[in-house]
Amino acid sequence: MKKVTTVYIRCMAAILLLISSFGARASHVKGADLSYQHVSGLTYKITVVLYGDCGPASSAAFSTLPTSMPQVCIYNGSTSVGTISLRIDSTLSFIETSPHCSGDSTSCTSPSSSVLGIMKFVYSANYTLPSTSSAWRFVYTGNNGPGSGAGRAAAVTNITAGTLGSIQLIDTLNNSTSANSSPVLTDFVPAYFFANVDESYIPLAVDPDGDSLYFSLVAATQGTSACGAVGGPVTYTGIAWSPPTTSISAANPISVTAGTFSFNSTTGLLSFYSPVAQRSVVVYNIREYRSGVLVGTSQREMTFLVLTTGSGGLSSSTPCYAMGSSAGTATIAGGCSGAHDTLSLSGATDGCGITFQWQSSASGTSWSNIGGATSVSYVFSPTTTSYYRCTLTCTFSHLVVYSASILVPVSSAGLLHSAISTPLDSTCNGPQFDVYACGATSSYHITTYYGDGSNDDHTLSATSHTGYTHTYTAAGTYTIKEVLYNGSSRIDSLTGTYEYLYCRTLPVKFYYDANSD
Repeated sequence: MKKVTTVYIRCMAAILLLISSFGARASHVKGADLSYQHVSGLTYKITVVLYGDCGPASSAAFSTLPTSMPQVCIYNGSTSVGTISLRIDSTLSFIETSPHCSGDSTSCTSPSSSVLGIMKFVYSANYTLPSTSSAWRFVYTGNNGPGSGAGRAAAVTNITAGTLGSIQLIDTLNNSTSANSSPVLTDFVPAYFFANVDESYIPLAVDPDGDSLYFSLVAATQGTSACGAVGGPVTYTGIAWSPPTTSISAANPISVTAGTFSFNSTTGLLSFYSPVAQRSVVVYNIREYRSGVLVGTSQREMTFLVLTTGSGGLSSSTPCYAMGSSAGTATIAGGCSGAHDTLSLSGATDGCGITFQWQSSASGTSWSNIGGATSVSYVFSPTTTSYYRCTLTCTFSHLVVYSASILVPVSSAGLLHSAISTPLDSTCNGPQFDVYACGATSSYHITTYYGDGSNDDHTLSATSHTGYTHTYTAAGTYTIKEVLYNGSSRIDSLTGTYEYLYCRTLPVKFYYDANSD
């Protein structure tokens, strides 16, 4: 599996999606949400969110979205109760959600632009239920009003063409004992993902009632565009794993490399690594539990558009493309030099599609965000010796990665700083020493006495730093002394104790029962 170990983040100049194999048949609806919010009594606000593809291949259908009136059918169990037509909420609509750099045009702002544009449209209306019930169903059938609908693209790769139909979403409500509101999805439907890169997606769901949420992937269903009946499930096609071992299904809807697909039902985090381009339909179902009772469900359908570099002009300059499984290394410029130090990410430059957040830690294990430190570089005046790292988040896939951390001592020329930790591994290694000497020159070196009768010497690097390990042959508490030399002159020293527990120390005690029996 390909692993990207350095971040390269640059602005997206051009994504020639129009000439890709998917571009000419793009669907004008790339994703949809169905939700409801309790207003008062038996009245609920029902909302449909549609994500429209602005591309010229779907321009005629896309142009209907500002005037669409999505239809939602109301059922009590299997009994049809009523129909409601939703109207656009202009204050929440016409929001472009595709990742792009400031100043770049997209297909939403310029028909000739080669950059993919996705726009969000929100429709809602209030409906008063006739009674309470444990079996209310709200069904969006894909009917957007006269002459328009939410048909799935013919280019979808994981559903048999004859069962594609229109998008259909089904929410449920149990208001038999109390009212309920759906979770609020604060993220956008992602515009695209990339092949041959570790990718992930997580829905950012906030429940206004504080209910426990459970996420699952469910079968897409075929909209009937009418309220006489609810459409059944689609038929899936294709192979979920490569080499092929599992067929595509609702729970495994994406073509991926073997063993790379995972789904977390507690958070909704979906992770995968795909070696192929695809357009796969994925449907989330969110269940809400209150005191152990199911009080409602809501759904989101998305098209996972997975693109390869080289297709449509895509390259590693596209936002978030090269985040991979790590985020490079935090480096220090001017460390120990005086009032101001600068932390930066090696191989990373500021760009669109990525947010940065620097964090600090006294121990290197428990991290806290640093207020205002949200750029690729962070200038600061250290007052205590601490570890630092940077958190990088992709704004449209919500993938989060962390840089390797770095220990930064307080500024004081000639002062020795050392941190000692025990790596958590299976090889029974001894402690790891991470040592800085501010203002070090090429003649600086450190002699370490380990308290077990042994010692050794280490030369500091050009960054005033050295790191090394020591292996103890037995568990115990050792007195360690580190002495900093400039040539043969002693400059500074540190002395402390270290408890080495060995890798697999098992305490055993024997008790003697001296009662003569």
